[in-house]
Amino acid sequence: MKELLSSQVDRANSFYEEILMLVHDDNNYDIVIAHETYCSGMAALKFCERSQHDIFKILDIVEYPVFSQRSSEQVRARGVNSSISDQLTLSFAVSVASKFDYLISTSEGQRAVYREQNDSLEIDVIRNSRSGQAPNSEYLVSEVDSIRTMFSLSSSDIVMVYPNRVYSHGGIEACLNTLSKLPEHFKLVIVGDIVNELHEFVNSLAEDLQLKSRFYVTGMLDPSLVLDFLTEADLALITLEPTIENHRKCLPNRVFDALECGLPIICYDGTEISDFVRKYEVGCSIKYRGDSSFEDAVLHVLDNFMRLKRNASKVGLLHRWEYESLPLKRSIAQLLPNARRALILAGKDISRNDRIKRMIMSLKELDIRVDVVAKAPPMDSVRVSDVNYYYPKRTV
Repeated sequence: MKELLSSQVDRANSFYEEILMLVHDDNNYDIVIAHETYCSGMAALKFCERSQHDIFKILDIVEYPVFSQRSSEQVRARGVNSSISDQLTLSFAVSVASKFDYLISTSEGQRAVYREQNDSLEIDVIRNSRSGQAPNSEYLVSEVDSIRTMFSLSSSDIVMVYPNRVYSHGGIEACLNTLSKLPEHFKLVIVGDIVNELHEFVNSLAEDLQLKSRFYVTGMLDPSLVLDFLTEADLALITLEPTIENHRKCLPNRVFDALECGLPIICYDGTEISDFVRKYEVGCSIKYRGDSSFEDAVLHVLDNFMRLKRNASKVGLLHRWEYESLPLKRSIAQLLPNARRALILAGKDISRNDRIKRMIMSLKELDIRVDVVAKAPPMDSVRVSDVNYYYPKRTV
């Protein structure tokens, strides 16, 4: 396997070359936004450097910069295999970030990792809320059965959702064990899929616990349908285990999806999710492998259901994207009042990337035209009209 740091530099250089082949009017951009630090960040810096005029550079920090503490088991292994490469790659990310004019991140913990390495970095937190696309919005491009219709669930069933794909350290084993201790009318729905390496384990566990008739998997949904789909659920299990830093320091969009739909949340202590849930009283946080009972937490939420549901709905409104994105829009309006064109660089597959869509909509509110360069095109539901999407071998 290629050394970690050099592989990130190679990815950035390769993406930069692709940008040059796809975009030829670089001198016409007022703003360049890099969506993630390593590949896109370095490529953005090189792209701006070749321009004949100053370009305002924005870094959207959306990936945890310490590979050994990432969620993906395969990615994490690359950092674990060499602590030196892991630390150098982190230093590289912070160095890249320091060369941007404006920085945003999706969580307080994510911001803290960068500032621990360089406390002079000013970073605004713009949480990864998918709000602003309420059910039946103009971006809804296809239809899906409701969660109860899809799985023939009755109105008397208590529907617990695990609103994400299942991967390691995501708490799925505890969720299934808890389900087995609850009455038959409790059901668990995975809103997403199960990564290949866990597929056999999860299905075997569900079978061993005799849960096959109470445990369901939707597969990956069109992003535009998630909020509609969650609306009929009762509570959300967002059980990222606090065993790796990324889980302790993230605040993922699934939190805001749940709140937008008025779903109380159950999570583990020792995470930024837990801090958020406790601060706003929108659910229950329990000890990871501690004395607290997961089963008791579910019953506690149901005993206090209407109060927690009202709190969740209220907090969901407070953190809609139009409010979260205010620091970004204010900074651009104040520092670049005459900006008219922006380029978003994302050296990855953006087919399901809802955050980029929301970023584009915020720029359009400022009357800024947007182009996007990525590795692959977006799905229709996250595509924005009047935007040029560039990617290798094809232009839309």
